[in-house]
Amino acid sequence: MNSSAVCTPKLLCPKRRMVRTGECQQIFMLKSEAQDKVLEITKEICRTLIQEEELKKASKDKRKVTSDEYLISELKAEYDRISNSTVSCYQSYREGKYTKEEYVQLRKTNQELLADLENQISDLQEKVANQEPDAEEKIEQLTQYSMLEQYDGDVLSNIIDKVLIYNDKDIEVVFKGENFIRNAV
Repeated sequence: MNSSAVCTPKLLCPKRRMVRTGECQQIFMLKSEAQDKVLEITKEICRTLIQEEELKKASKDKRKVTSDEYLISELKAEYDRISNSTVSCYQSYREGKYTKEEYVQLRKTNQELLADLENQISDLQEKVANQEPDAEEKIEQLTQYSMLEQYDGDVLSNIIDKVLIYNDKDIEVVFKGENFIRNAV
């Protein structure tokens, strides 16, 4: 081989040297061709996911309230009712309907209930917030991947687990999990 000859990088089956027969012998592809296909597939997947996210975002305003959101509103209403009850207990105490000990006990019970409700509300709000990642952030990340002009292995390795090349030069891109964008963000 001439020292001035340029070697074109190819992707070969790793078992090619060990197994001389079978389909593995026939599998090879130019590295640049594989990278171009991987980039094209990734960009198309990202564009599709962007459209899905935008549809979700548009329909979010029209959707029904989730059970957790409904429960939050019910708990807030209960919180308001108990707060108002505390005020009316004080007024009843001032009018002489309750003794000081009864009023203190009622107030203490109401404060415990209010603290418990506050915890439940904050837990549910946190749960609702974690269920849906920030749509804008997700769309922005997807847009960055869909706008890549050249193959960048470092960037794409954040979302791609592996790439499989088949006999007929078909490529399968295996992404990192179902929510690969959430994991990459």
